[in-house]
Amino acid sequence: MIAYWLILLLTLAGACQRLALAQAQPAQTPPPLAGAPARPMLSEAEVRALLDRWLAAQNQGRFDLYQALYASRFYGVRRSGSRTVHLDRAGWLRDRARMFGKPMQVEVADLTVHPGSSSAQVRFTQSWASGSYRDVGPKVMVIVREAGGLRIAREELLRSERLAPPAPGGLLWVLEGEAVLARQLPEEASWFRGPPVLIAARSGYAAVRDLDVTRLPQEHRAGPRLRLVTPRGQSCLATLGPLRVRSWVRPHFGEVQTWQGQSADNPHPWPQGRIAAAVWSLGERLLLARLQAEGCQDALLALPEQAPAPLVVPGKEADAALRKVVLGALSKLAAYARIQQRFAAATLSQPRTARWEDYRSAAPPQVHLYEHPRASLVYVSHQAGEPPQGCGDETDFYGALSVLFELQGGRPILRSDPDTPVERPLVALDVEGDGQVELLTAQELLRRQGEVYRPALAAPVMPDHDCPC
Repeated sequence: MIAYWLILLLTLAGACQRLALAQAQPAQTPPPLAGAPARPMLSEAEVRALLDRWLAAQNQGRFDLYQALYASRFYGVRRSGSRTVHLDRAGWLRDRARMFGKPMQVEVADLTVHPGSSSAQVRFTQSWASGSYRDVGPKVMVIVREAGGLRIAREELLRSERLAPPAPGGLLWVLEGEAVLARQLPEEASWFRGPPVLIAARSGYAAVRDLDVTRLPQEHRAGPRLRLVTPRGQSCLATLGPLRVRSWVRPHFGEVQTWQGQSADNPHPWPQGRIAAAVWSLGERLLLARLQAEGCQDALLALPEQAPAPLVVPGKEADAALRKVVLGALSKLAAYARIQQRFAAATLSQPRTARWEDYRSAAPPQVHLYEHPRASLVYVSHQAGEPPQGCGDETDFYGALSVLFELQGGRPILRSDPDTPVERPLVALDVEGDGQVELLTAQELLRRQGEVYRPALAAPVMPDHDCPC
C-alpha cells in the first residue's frame, strides 16, 4: 500500500512540476503594505537572462564578462573531490580565473527559478567539461539586484557527482519525527487548506500548509503503518498521521532586511503572513507525515510495515592489530600520495614532518569496525594541519582522508571513492533483508553499488541563500 501511495504522490508531483515549467507562471506574492514603497519582484525572465550571460561568458572564454556578473558581497562554495573551499568574491574570481586558461563547455539542465522581492533562488544541474575532465552535479545560486542590474550573490555546487537513485522498496528518511514522502514538491493550490503559516525553525525560516486530504485517494486518508529504525537498533511500528507540506530556507540577508523593515527602500516590517508567503515561494517544499509511535523517537529510517526488523550493528574501536593493517592500506592509496605531494610543496609555518598525517595532528586516526554477519566493514578517517575557516581563508596546509574498507580474509579491500569524503557511520544494517549491508550515517544511507559504497538516501538539507562573508 505504501509503495503504491508513494508512486502515485511522486507521479502527481512530477506531472505538476512539468506543467508548471511548461506554463512558466511567475510566483505570486501578496500585495505590499499600505503606505510601503512598492518593490518590484525579481522576474524569472531577468534571472534567466543573467544565467544565459553567465553561460555565454564561460563558453566563450570571456572572464571580463564573467566577473562582472558577481555581486560585491558574494559567497561561493567550490567542491573538487574530497576538498571543499569557501570563498569570498576576490577568492572566487582568483580561483575561477585559472579555469579560463583553457576552453570549457558549460551546460545547464533542470532549471528552476524561485523569485522573491530582494533575491531569487536558482537551482539546476550543471555539466562542466574541459579537455578530458567532465563534472556533473546540482548547483544552487542566489541572485540579487545590485547597481541597477542582477548579480550572483551566492554559488554552490552541492555535489561533484550525481547521487545514486533513491532507495527502492519504499524506504523513507525520517526528519524530526516526520516521514519525508516527497521533496521539491511543486505548488498545487487544490491540495492545500489555508495560507502558509510561519513555524519555528532551528535556523532560517519555515512555513507550513495543511493538506486537504479529500483531494487525495481514499486509501491515503488513513495512513498506513511503517517500521521505524533507530541508530540504537530499536525497531517500532508507527502509523502515518496528518500530512502537511513544509517549505524551509535560510534567506539571503537582503531578503531578511526587507522583511524586517531594515532596508533603505522599505522601512516597514512585513506582517507574519506576508513573510510566510515569501518563505513558501523561496524554500524547498517537503511532503511530510507525522509519525505516531511509542518509542523510536530518534528514528532516521522508515521501512514498509511488512519489512522484518533489520539487525543493526554499531561500530566499535578497532584493536591495535587491525589499526596497523588498515592504516597501512590507507597509506598505499593514490589519494594519500597526492596529499603527500601537496604537503611536500607547501610552505609551512611549523617544523616539517616526514608524513603529512603527522603535521599539526591534534588526534590519532579514527578506525572503527562494523562486524555485521553479512560483512565486516572498517571506517578510517584522518586529518592533519589546520582546516580553512571559510570566506577565502587559506592555511599553510590541511589534509584529510576518510574511506571505507571491507575485510576479506583479514585483508582490507577499498569500498569507497577516496576523493569523496565519507561521514563516520553510526551503524551497519541490512534494511531490506537481501544480504546487502548498508551503512547509516547521520545524513545518509550508504549502499554498495558495484565495488564501492555510495549514497542511496539522504536527509533533506535546508536551502542556504545567505552570504556569510
